[in-house]
Amino acid sequence: MKLTKKQQIQEQAYAFPYHYLNLVVPEHRLVHDFLFLSRLEAITRSIRSLRKKAVLDAGCGDGRLLYEFKKKGFTRLTGVDFSEAALRFARAFVPDATFYRQDLTTLSLSERFDAIVLAETLEHIPPKSVPAVLKRLRNHLKPHGRLIITVPSTRLPTSPKHYRHFTPETLTETVSPFFTVTRITGLERDTPFRTLLAWFRRLGLVILLFRKRLQCKAYFRFLRKFYDKFIAYGPPDRSIDLLAECKPR
Repeated sequence: MKLTKKQQIQEQAYAFPYHYLNLVVPEHRLVHDFLFLSRLEAITRSIRSLRKKAVLDAGCGDGRLLYEFKKKGFTRLTGVDFSEAALRFARAFVPDATFYRQDLTTLSLSERFDAIVLAETLEHIPPKSVPAVLKRLRNHLKPHGRLIITVPSTRLPTSPKHYRHFTPETLTETVSPFFTVTRITGLERDTPFRTLLAWFRRLGLVILLFRKRLQCKAYFRFLRKFYDKFIAYGPPDRSIDLLAECKPR
C-alpha cells in the first residue's frame, strides 16, 4: 500500500505507541493527555448503549480508542487502519479486537456494524477521496446504525499531516450525500479559560517534581474539574473539536 506524504508523516509518529503513555506516566495522565482522554470519554459516551453491539473504529491507528472501549465493557470491536506499524501496537494492546489493514477508500469487510467511529481521521483523508470513504462506511453500517465523527475545527491551524479542518457547516455538507447529521457537539470550548488552564498545567508539572513531599492529588482533581466545568464542551462554532453523530441516508 503506497502512502501519501501526509500518511508518511503519521507513519513516522507510530515508531512508539505514544497514545498509551498516559497509562503509565503520571505526567501524561495528569497533565499532558487529559484533554485527549476527555475526547475519548466523549466518544465512548456517545455510543455507551452499544456495549454488546458490533463497533468499527475506522482509522483506528494504534488502537487507543478501542482500548478505552474494551475497558468500558464493549465486547465486539473491530479496527481498520492503513498503517501496519500502528496495527502492531493495536493488536498488542487490544488483543481481543479484530484488526484489518485496509485503505478506507476501498474498505471491504464481511460484517456490518451497529456503530462506526471515524475519530480524528477525516482530516487526514484527501478531499477528493472523502466521498469514497463515506460511501464505504455507509455500506458497512446497519440501517439503524450510527456514525460518530470527530474532527478538528477551523479554530485550529491546519496541521502538516492534515488536509483541512472543519466548521459545523462544512462538516455537515461533507457528509450529507451519505449521512444525516443528527447532532454536533463542540469539544474544548475556545475560551480565555484555556490560557488559564495552560498555566495550571505548567504548575502541575512543577508539583509533580515534588510529589513525594506534596499532597498533589487534590490539585489534579481541581484541574480536571476546572476543565470539565469551563472548557470540555462548548457551542460547535466556538470549539476546538467537533463531534458529529450521524445516521445513514
